[in-house]
Amino acid sequence: MRSKRRYLGEPSELIRELRAVVIGPVWQEVLSGSSDPRKFEVVRKHLAAFDDLCIEQADHEESARYFKACRIQGAMAGGISFCILHSAF
Repeated sequence: MRSKRRYLGEPSELIRELRAVVIGPVWQEVLSGSSDPRKFEVVRKHLAAFDDLCIEQADHEESARYFKACRIQGAMAGGISFCILHSAF
């Protein structure tokens, strides 16, 4: 079993090595959580350091497939959640 430290270190390593990217829906979710305009600007500037991974039509189609497969099994989540899930792979 991996230690918590290992899991916490991996994202930091990806960021330091400039291998981390962010998709538009994640940018929007993170920025939407800030009600203070100054904090919004600080977070926006930090996010600007990441490349924006473009989501293509095929990504949206695959996300919809995930959504439908889960719905058939009785599991529900928002469409954006499936887009984020698909983009992570």
